[in-house]
Amino acid sequence: MTAQPVAAENPRVAAGCLLNSSYAALAALPPGLVATDIDYGPFVLALTRHSVMSAPYHRLVGPIIAANDIFALPPAAARQVVAAAKPDYLAVCDRHKLGGFGPAEREASLWGRLAVGEVPAWLEPVAATQDGPFLVYRVRL
Repeated sequence: MTAQPVAAENPRVAAGCLLNSSYAALAALPPGLVATDIDYGPFVLALTRHSVMSAPYHRLVGPIIAANDIFALPPAAARQVVAAAKPDYLAVCDRHKLGGFGPAEREASLWGRLAVGEVPAWLEPVAATQDGPFLVYRVRL
């Protein structure tokens, strides 16, 4: 198993989404609440001073759904969820794709819009993260 290339085992590891070092720029930011993919929540908790909205823990049902909605909904609808949940940061791995949606839904989602460089006015890209696998946006509502 250890002789296999990382990409064959899990392409998100090879891309940097699940590497500890990929969280350094996020860790350097002032502590806050982070909305991110459910798979990245444990890394954010373990490697930074931040709190997370979602992680793969069954008792976080409401925040898990809210974090998913933030990225799955179109930007205007996502803004409403962000306003209610009040995360300080949104963090996306630029090499991860939003799952469970068809191409049209994915393209219309906040996740899809961010992936093509369309950042709504209520998000501010954090410059220190723009060269890494994790792109972090500061919420400005």
